[in-house]
Amino acid sequence: MIRHPLRSPFTVSLIISLFLVSTANLSLWSSLFALESASMLNWHFLVATAVVLVASLHLILSTLTFKRVFKPAIIAICLFSSVSASFMDAYGVIIDEPMIHNVLETNRIEAVDLFSTQLLAYIVLIGVVPSALLLRFQIFYPTGWRAARSRTMTLVAAAAALLAAVGSDFKTFAICGREQKELRMRVNPVYPVYSMLRVLTRNNPPAATVSQIARDATRPYRTSSSKRRVLLLVVGETARAANFSLNGYARTTNPRLSRLQIINFSQAQACGTSTSVSVRCMFSRLNQEDFDRKRADSQENILDVLLRSGVSISWRDNDSGCKGVCNRVPTREFRRAQFKELCPYEECFDEVLLRDLESELLSGESDSLIVLHPRGSHGPAYYKRTPAAFKEFMPECSSNSVHSCTKSAIVNAYDNTILYTDHLLAELIRLLEQHQETLAGGVFYVSDHGESLGEHWLYLHGLPTAIAPDEQTHVPFLFWLSPTLRSQLRLDLACFTRRSHQPVSHDNVFDSLLGFFDVNTRLYDRSLDVFAQCRPEPEPGESTLALEGRS
Repeated sequence: MIRHPLRSPFTVSLIISLFLVSTANLSLWSSLFALESASMLNWHFLVATAVVLVASLHLILSTLTFKRVFKPAIIAICLFSSVSASFMDAYGVIIDEPMIHNVLETNRIEAVDLFSTQLLAYIVLIGVVPSALLLRFQIFYPTGWRAARSRTMTLVAAAAALLAAVGSDFKTFAICGREQKELRMRVNPVYPVYSMLRVLTRNNPPAATVSQIARDATRPYRTSSSKRRVLLLVVGETARAANFSLNGYARTTNPRLSRLQIINFSQAQACGTSTSVSVRCMFSRLNQEDFDRKRADSQENILDVLLRSGVSISWRDNDSGCKGVCNRVPTREFRRAQFKELCPYEECFDEVLLRDLESELLSGESDSLIVLHPRGSHGPAYYKRTPAAFKEFMPECSSNSVHSCTKSAIVNAYDNTILYTDHLLAELIRLLEQHQETLAGGVFYVSDHGESLGEHWLYLHGLPTAIAPDEQTHVPFLFWLSPTLRSQLRLDLACFTRRSHQPVSHDNVFDSLLGFFDVNTRLYDRSLDVFAQCRPEPEPGESTLALEGRS
């Protein structure tokens, strides 16, 4: 191989900085050109921004100009930048800590869905090509005082260029920094690398260190005359409220649920915009305002509290796992090898969650919470989530590359997943109706987060909650309760009709489950229990389990 000499690693650093700012930051430049503020849309500010970006990246890369470090570091940064750029440009996402966690927790099937020709092209053009060229060059690394002098001169020059660029239009930079905080999150590879380092350096505690909460939790003894109380909690995946006809969507995406006595809260907000955050948050005692992933993982969740209180718990998963929430309860994951007729594309349709569910319902003796975690509306390959019988809205996008499809085809494929979810929930309700003589059953459905389908040029989900659009945070939140269960809980359905437009969120899940199963603990907050809002407050020591039939 012919090696072409290049005398200074600092020159390479500058070239790579120019290259990445111009090729791996299209999402940032698009966001800048889309700014509504006319004062920011001028060539002076845009050129100054380019200088700031190049100088900043050059400063960072110049600290890596050591013989055994430089080439491997530059290659890794180019490859990482290419992947980040592909997802940022294709879907409008931001590569922050929750997004990194999502990537690390993604299973093989989800990873395959995200692979596209665009991703491959970005990896080759932004990652592989500059890396291959870098390997062909012989770099001469100065040593001793020459190295110190070169490094100092480079850092001073880059810092001076950065300060001069900012100073040339300080007012606009100040306004942009204050009003457009999202822009700094789109600086590639600086912010993605920063997020990755944050994730890697914040180690989660081992399971053995999980602290106990609600140690005073107790629940009254269920009398033999009381029917077993069973709740099927469906943790929806990527379903947004806007596409539920129960919430006023023009298309009939909830034909079966609309014929049932559903209690639907139309103004529900998710704790986060990713499964990694939202699933942890909704089962945690921590609310959205004080949620911290590390803290949530270090303490018990509502499943632990209910299990310790005498409620039978199980988790049935057809998605990418429970994110640690179900680590201490019986769990079953459904795989293609077990149910091939329901599992094309190496994954299973959500009806697989119904397998053996009836026997599980009837075999228990204590009150039960069964959590079902479906694939739901997980993208971008929405077409894979629905059997042929539920492809009502056509033509649908049959590709995992949403940019190869029209907007209407993407929406069609997504709406078919909502139609299928409607079917799954209706089947769960039908199953409980069949056993009303022996069970007091209910179905509670809430999605983990929503989804962008091209609005504002955004796709999928995962934007920081503070700047995420309503499509990613407004989620369906509904439940169905059998007549026997309504009697046990002494619920006023007219009250729910009046309250159905009031705001609720994932913060309500923890206390609603405590109230549903009559768990007494100082940790319980009645104001967050959606069931308690529409039933009389019990007298001290009184239990709905002991009052069945008094409503």
